[in-house]
Amino acid sequence: MVDWTDAERAAIAGLWGKINPDEIGPQALARALIVYPWAQRYFASFGNLSSPAAIMGNAKVAGHGKTVMNGLDRAVKNLDDIKNTYKALSVMHSEKLHVDPDNFRVLADCITVCVAMKFGPAGFPAEAQEAWQKFLTVVVSALGRQYH
Repeated sequence: MVDWTDAERAAIAGLWGKINPDEIGPQALARALIVYPWAQRYFASFGNLSSPAAIMGNAKVAGHGKTVMNGLDRAVKNLDDIKNTYKALSVMHSEKLHVDPDNFRVLADCITVCVAMKFGPAGFPAEAQEAWQKFLTVVVSALGRQYH
């Protein structure tokens, strides 16, 4: 169980209210696949991932990025039960897809980078980043739970 302060809850909800999942999701997943190319092995069915331009222009990458970000909406709405919210997703990634759980952290870092680039210091101050990164750490832990 994670304890959230009122300020953290407000920061997460406020930031989430400004994020466009259809914009940030594709950017974050593309960045993860470019910066951490070994993660591409989980996306072999997505077609051409041979260059940064190919990844950035890949419709399947963009679509899955949107799916990931829309999935975060469930965590935002269930801050007090993120572990159970992602239980089935953790099982699927562990037992069916065999995804290295470190990839969840990598993607979370790329989401944070994309949010910071979008909103800058004024729209993503350190206090908001602190709450956001705590939130993503809890999400990553929940997704990796099946692996423990």
